[in-house]
Amino acid sequence: MSAKIYYGARQSFIMSRRKAQMFIVTAVFLTSMLFFLQQALVTYSTIDNTRPFLTKEVYILKGMKDGIERTIKQTPDCIQFQENVEEYLSDLKDDVSAEGYVLSTNFDLDCNIWNNAPPDPPPFTLSIRLSKTYDATGKLSFYHS
Repeated sequence: MSAKIYYGARQSFIMSRRKAQMFIVTAVFLTSMLFFLQQALVTYSTIDNTRPFLTKEVYILKGMKDGIERTIKQTPDCIQFQENVEEYLSDLKDDVSAEGYVLSTNFDLDCNIWNNAPPDPPPFTLSIRLSKTYDATGKLSFYHS
């Protein structure tokens, strides 16, 4: 009688091992199938990221303002600044036009008042017009000191 109990316990152990193996095989199969299905469908899905970039003009204008502020602070003389800002604006126009924007700039630089500080008149003023989705315009004033 003890042989039958031993045989039944052994058979139960083997059956539970096979169930565990089949569970693992099934889990691996389902995971692989879901991965390949996701990879096949990824080309048909997209993330809607248009909403955050509707006002990208604001970020371009802020980057332009920050770039000119850094340039005017780091340039010791007025003539060198004029060359630097012309090159900067030219490069910026090329960059934004590649993205479909139209950038118009006009600046006034007075080297006679290069070292002025507020409330005196600024030595550099920049008029900007940037358009694509919206038309953004502005006039910025910069001081060297």
